[in-house]
This record gives sequence, C-alpha cells and structure tokens, in this order.
Amino acid sequence: MIGVTLVKEGREIDLLIPTRITLGRLQDLVKEIFRENGVVLPDGFKLVIQGKNLQLGETDLLSDFGIATGDKFEIQLGE
Repeated sequence: MIGVTLVKEGREIDLLIPTRITLGRLQDLVKEIFRENGVVLPDGFKLVIQGKNLQLGETDLLSDFGIATGDKFEIQLGE
C-alpha cells in the first residue's frame, strides 16, 4: 500500500491505495468515496499528479510510473 493525497479545491484528503492499481480504477474508487459522502464528481473529472509531468491512461498501473507514498493527485473538474 502507498499513501497518497487527493487535492480538491485546496482541501486535502489522505488515502491508502494498493501499489498495483490502474488510474482508471483509482478514479472509480475516488468517485465512489465522494458519492458516499454526498459529493458528486462529474463524469469528466481527472486525477492529475502534482509535481510530475506524466500522462497516464486509464489502464496504466500507477506503480509503473513511480507513483509512491507522498504523491498528490489533484482532482480537476471538467469545464
């Protein structure tokens, strides 16, 4: 497991996630977590890794790109 932080509108939420998870699965889990807490994320939201210039697809494993404990994912809402 690795500890990452979600950043949404300046607020931070810490999560423990599996080391071998795809970006698409993480996005699904994030959407579900927010929904369970009364917040609906739009279908077009994206998770963008802060401080790293990476372009990940939904089927890419985070571990293949060096995502590790301490990394932050910004939740970007679609226009």
